[in-house]
Amino acid sequence: MMYRHSHHQYEVVVGVLMACLLGGSWAGMVFAQADTDHIAMVAGAETEPGAAVSTSTPLSVVAASSRLVLVDAMIGQVNGEPIYAKMIFKAIEEELVALAQQVSRVEFGTKAYRVIMRNLESVIAKRLLLDEAGRELSGKQQLALPDFLAELREQTIRQFGRGVEILADEALRAQGSSLDERMEEKREEVLVGIYLQQKIRPQVSVSRRDIRNYYQDHHDQFNPPPGRIVRLIRVSDRKHAEQIEQMLVGGIAFEKVAAHRFNESNRGRGGLWSDAPLAGDHPFRYHELNDAMTQLNAGEYSSRLAIGDSFFWVHVESQSAGISRPLHEVQLEIHQVLSQEQFKRLTDQFQQELYRNGSYDDKAVMIEKLLEIALNRYAPAS
Repeated sequence: MMYRHSHHQYEVVVGVLMACLLGGSWAGMVFAQADTDHIAMVAGAETEPGAAVSTSTPLSVVAASSRLVLVDAMIGQVNGEPIYAKMIFKAIEEELVALAQQVSRVEFGTKAYRVIMRNLESVIAKRLLLDEAGRELSGKQQLALPDFLAELREQTIRQFGRGVEILADEALRAQGSSLDERMEEKREEVLVGIYLQQKIRPQVSVSRRDIRNYYQDHHDQFNPPPGRIVRLIRVSDRKHAEQIEQMLVGGIAFEKVAAHRFNESNRGRGGLWSDAPLAGDHPFRYHELNDAMTQLNAGEYSSRLAIGDSFFWVHVESQSAGISRPLHEVQLEIHQVLSQEQFKRLTDQFQQELYRNGSYDDKAVMIEKLLEIALNRYAPAS
């Protein structure tokens, strides 16, 4: 079988050499000349830059050449449609470049294999889902989709380019994708979204018992006790304590003072004691701190407290009343949470089944081809 595909120009490629392998799986390979001052050498034969490379040359020989870098190839098919290497490497290129700077060539191969496998599986699953979604689109939806996408494109141009298409494209390219690529991503999102809503949403069913059980299992979430968000400053040195005092008196926010290097209590988080509100009036082991805290309103901090060999300041950042919310007030909220959880679970199960029963080339063979390209393009020399 012979595969044909069109070649794209790459800004990073100097002197492209095309190799089309007849009768083999490595169809449409594209090479870039690594050194423009030398003539490309393949299996001992001299070829001018831009000439076709002999298809009888083993891949290992080509890969071994220090003057050629494999930049793209069709590595397999999904539902009869080709998948090219660039489609896989686009999302993981930065990760592979960073990996190459951290490990040896041997270790790079091992770790790159896992990275490539993960992304290849993602691309296959996405292609299978898109193909399925495209087939299930109704006639009315097919007619309405282009108009919807055209309006979405205009909105994107207004958002990123103040209504000027070329400006929007430049702004999006600075973020890593062109306007056309962004629109293709949106088209795929819309297509899959419509399909999953039609395919999965009717299967979602949340009963009153489910809602009641969720409420009981999350009782504290809907019936929180009163609590306080508290920040603390603790220092052991008296001179440091004096400086802390001066900063607070000088009007510097407690959180900023608590982030000072003198603070010995969670200064990396501005002295924050806990993300969750502290319940009750005795969260600390020192009764002096508890007493000081209970006398503070939200936004206030205590005077300096000498406790043992240390000096403390406690700050109540906010207070929550701990208002209970009965079941009848939150049942719609719980219904939405459970519906989304069930929708996600059913969607995951459906995609796994689609992946298991999908039509695509041998994954191990595709990974081997991708790893060969990754070793040529990204791996360190040794």
